[in-house]
Amino acid sequence: MILQALKQYIQNNPGCSLHDLSVHFAMSEDASMAMLNSWVKRGKLNIEKTEGCAVGSCHCDASLSQVYLRWCDDLSIGVSKR
Repeated sequence: MILQALKQYIQNNPGCSLHDLSVHFAMSEDASMAMLNSWVKRGKLNIEKTEGCAVGSCHCDASLSQVYLRWCDDLSIGVSKR
């Protein structure tokens, strides 16, 4: 049941962060990632990792690395549109 809710959240919020997903479901990021790993291995979920800010003294929110989630539709996997 929780896996279906996670999937629905990711589909409704394309490009959401792992942090936002974890906060929404009141779980740790590690627990969320453990549940999502089977979809990643099957190619259903794309994970994009961004590095933190290279300037340590800039005090921007980008100083921490982020993980973004995007659900892959079956029709878009391995198909190129011309």
